Amino acid sequence: MLWVPIQNGWAMLIEADTYFASDVHWQPGEQTGLFGHFLERLAERARAGKPTHLYIVGDLFDYWVERGVETLPGYAAHLGALAAAGDAGVEISVLYGNRDFAAGPGLSKACDAEIVGDRVELMINEQRLLLHHGDLFCTRDWRYQFYRRVIRSRFVLGMLGMLGMKRLVRLVGWMRVKSQAETNRKPRHSMAIVDSRIAAEHAQGFDVVICGHVHHPECRTVVGATPGQMLITLGTWDTKVGWYATAGKNGVALHCFDAGE
Repeated sequence: MLWVPIQNGWAMLIEADTYFASDVHWQPGEQTGLFGHFLERLAERARAGKPTHLYIVGDLFDYWVERGVETLPGYAAHLGALAAAGDAGVEISVLYGNRDFAAGPGLSKACDAEIVGDRVELMINEQRLLLHHGDLFCTRDWRYQFYRRVIRSRFVLGMLGMLGMKRLVRLVGWMRVKSQAETNRKPRHSMAIVDSRIAAEHAQGFDVVICGHVHHPECRTVVGATPGQMLITLGTWDTKVGWYATAGKNGVALHCFDAGE
């Protein structure tokens, strides 16, 4: 595990061309927080002429709905922070999470980010990387897997698309409360990543799987993996600590971004 040293009260940024973060869980009306400072550091790097690509591996927002290019109220500061990083030269790609899988043209237009879907495959320095939010790897959580299939079905998405923004916001708020209650009832092991699902991706030729969802930062080798293959799970972001991974000439690594308190 590589910890980031502190400079001037904020974490120094590890030098790399490609960055990965997930589970920021921005909420409407809140400040951009520690992740906002992280975006500022990336912007500084990009303005210095260094190629900088950020992949947000799901759950950037605690929830997200949109109607065409109309987006949720309360996210102006967050979208502005993303747009500022983009204007500075940071390429931003957003994967779907279980909270913001409805992201589309509204988000893309608001902050000039690229929406890249559920799954991204990359080749960096002869290493084959798979990016996924990680919820599909938690197959012991069968209740969530059923819910995921239903909520993402064409029928349900079509019905939601018929609602006005105010009704959508109320419905999503209610669903969020129900989801949290459901999570609190479940044993932790039932929501963990299943190693055999990662081993299956390794068997398809992926050297590194990077995901989030479980809010537990870790870099490890799963059962059945060969030397050099690894799983990186990205931690969540709060007011004091955030987690991100890098891929560059020194390989793939997991880092901590610390507020320095």
